[in-house]
Amino acid sequence: MKVRVLAYLGIFCFFALSATGCVSSAAQQGYSGVVPHDGILYLGSMDGKIVAANASDRSQALPFPSANGEWSFAITVPSEGLSCGSSSKPDTIYATPVVVNGSVCIGTYGGKVLMLSPTARNQDLPFPHLRSGEWIYPRTEDVIGPIVGSPVVVKDTV
Repeated sequence: MKVRVLAYLGIFCFFALSATGCVSSAAQQGYSGVVPHDGILYLGSMDGKIVAANASDRSQALPFPSANGEWSFAITVPSEGLSCGSSSKPDTIYATPVVVNGSVCIGTYGGKVLMLSPTARNQDLPFPHLRSGEWIYPRTEDVIGPIVGSPVVVKDTV
């Protein structure tokens, strides 16, 4: 009887731990502001995306994304804890993006700074598309700590 109870308990614990490791956790909420540039509104969404919305297309309620410079790019970080293989979750964005020479710079709560090319994001090219001037810092799994403020750019330094 003891063996049967322990076996059932073991099976229950295995499935309970497996289930919790396979279920992704909800992303924290972000509070990014909106920055306009050449008729496009750039913002960080609450589900870890950088969004480029065409103000004119949004006022006409056209389907998103339209062909007029609209795109969205999901920023993810590896999931922590038990998992069923490699998985990721949305990164939180508190910072307002900064537009620099036509590119969009953003910091994430996961500790990364990204420079995005609207052209490369509109074409859905692999990130970072270095030929388009895209980059991520740091490039390794290291992070520089949570970023909650907007990047500041002076000349060619972020």
